[in-house]
Amino acid sequence: MCRILVLVGEIQGETLKLLTRALVDSARRDPYNDNDSHGDGWGYLEISLEGNVGKTVRYRSIRPIYEEEEVLRGIKPGRKILMFHARKKSPGTPLNIHSTHPVMATTRLGYELYMIHNGEFTLDPFMQEISQLLGNPRLLQEFNDTYLANLWLASKTLNEIDQSHLAKLQSTAKMANIALALLAPQETTLIVSTKYPSQKKDYAKLYHCTAQNLHIYASSTLIDYYTPTNLLNCTVLDNLTAHKYTAKNNEITGPIQLRLQA
Repeated sequence: MCRILVLVGEIQGETLKLLTRALVDSARRDPYNDNDSHGDGWGYLEISLEGNVGKTVRYRSIRPIYEEEEVLRGIKPGRKILMFHARKKSPGTPLNIHSTHPVMATTRLGYELYMIHNGEFTLDPFMQEISQLLGNPRLLQEFNDTYLANLWLASKTLNEIDQSHLAKLQSTAKMANIALALLAPQETTLIVSTKYPSQKKDYAKLYHCTAQNLHIYASSTLIDYYTPTNLLNCTVLDNLTAHKYTAKNNEITGPIQLRLQA
């Protein structure tokens, strides 16, 4: 199980510093996970939304995030999308750069689809299609479930993320908090969705928080243990719900709420 953080909108320096510190602390010591760490790599995606000049940065490392805090200090505030992921890999899954989030796949129209994910997919219904996409079934052992899930979803994607395909993918998981960013020539789409079992709600829940002109999605540990009380306006995102944002012509639209039913 991993810890995630997503920001979209006008990101202020102090807010960015506070939340990335909460992510680092959660990865180093997670009270919701018997004080264990999320030390199996980390990464982030940055998509600038300022003016007509876009910038995209993807960083991934198999080192723990708490050993690379200098990288976080290099991220600047601004009008953008930021997606962070601190990984604790599932048993039997590989520890390599390909399986470190954010993972990326190319859609049928050549657009880039990025995913971070907290949970575990059961991809049996899609394995024949995924094997064909990889071209060699032996490669299945080299990638984790998130990489393979994103590969499958990208193969179904044209100019937008199909809600039914996302719901079908999420239905295979007992728990799946997902953030997706689709980079198309004329617009960028962000979708954040959640699914969690009631018996693990405290650990698995995903918060939606707001600050001035900013929306934040954060794993439970960040908000419950490492963010000062009442600093942000936070509510738990409803189970089987997704929020969608669209950035186009220098405007950010959202969140639009979606219900995910396979």
